[in-house]
Amino acid sequence: MSGGDLSLEILAADKSDLKTILELQYLAYQSEADLFGTRDIPPLKQTLEEVTEEYSKGLILKLVDDQQAIIGSVRAYENDGTVYIGKLMVHPSERGKGYGSQLLRTIEEHFPGKRYELFTSTRSLDNIRLYKRSGYKVFAQKKITGELEFVYMEKTGSTGNPWKDIPLDDYENHMSLDSVNQLQTLNLIMKEQFSSYPVCDVMILGVAGGNGLEHIDPAKYKTVYGIDINEEYLKAVQDRFKDLGGILHCIRLDLTTEMERLPGSEFVIADLLIEYIGYEVFGKAVMQISPVYVSCVIQINTDEENWVSDSPYLHSFDRLDEVHHQMEEDALVRTMKEIGYNKLSGRSYPLPNGKALVRIDFGR
Repeated sequence: MSGGDLSLEILAADKSDLKTILELQYLAYQSEADLFGTRDIPPLKQTLEEVTEEYSKGLILKLVDDQQAIIGSVRAYENDGTVYIGKLMVHPSERGKGYGSQLLRTIEEHFPGKRYELFTSTRSLDNIRLYKRSGYKVFAQKKITGELEFVYMEKTGSTGNPWKDIPLDDYENHMSLDSVNQLQTLNLIMKEQFSSYPVCDVMILGVAGGNGLEHIDPAKYKTVYGIDINEEYLKAVQDRFKDLGGILHCIRLDLTTEMERLPGSEFVIADLLIEYIGYEVFGKAVMQISPVYVSCVIQINTDEENWVSDSPYLHSFDRLDEVHHQMEEDALVRTMKEIGYNKLSGRSYPLPNGKALVRIDFGR
């Protein structure tokens, strides 16, 4: 699982798992029943035979912990080009950790490029918020009983990585707000990063608009690689840093599908990048580049469901939940250790709204 905890996995459920998944369903939907003051709702009345029938015509996923206990699940089936998703659930004690979003993203990945449809009750505001963050839009409502009304939501197949569509102005204006303060903090961190190690080349993964590149010392660095998925970001970097033209090389590529195009470098900087590619992909990218040193910045969120700070530019980030992974320092350290890199140092930089940026450096 490439989300917040490497000890968790999302797997296809076996038929032998169905009884346990149904028991989890009965537990997870108690909170839904509380919204109506009755246990007479469909998820609490479903039988094992009905779940088995759903299993036979579609796919059921399970989220398991390090003891192989099932703590989450989701199911789907396809009909005439539409994937119908249902029974997205997480154990009550594990909620608020981003697992629901990861289950939803994973079931979509099993049916790529389709139209997705799901429903929930109009009173399930947390569910509706989760689905909207994941790109779903309401297209219908239907009254089932006097108390129960369903809202139906849909999403078309992904049109590509959402970072390709976020305007650089919106990104930088959001990041530089006093209530966010990430652009300023990252600039200071990058100044420190560039002076940390005895290297003559560096690769910045996720260079965006080049924040911090003004701290590059041409007397020290002979080659600077700026990597990003967004062509417009890279054009802005080249325009802004013409004085680095002799050493700056911008490369547009998608790390999730094109990492074999990455050149080698002594030093890798990856600030607020791993959140959007996951630990596993990042580890593979590091192995491809084979640096001596790696310096990362991750964001630690106290509110894991609303991890983008509120701002006038928030709408530009609507689809990011499709690719976002919650970060944990220990999980990143384990990932790097598995590929031969040991933690050299770590430092936390507090941000507004209870968030923090954490810089972690590694060497081999």
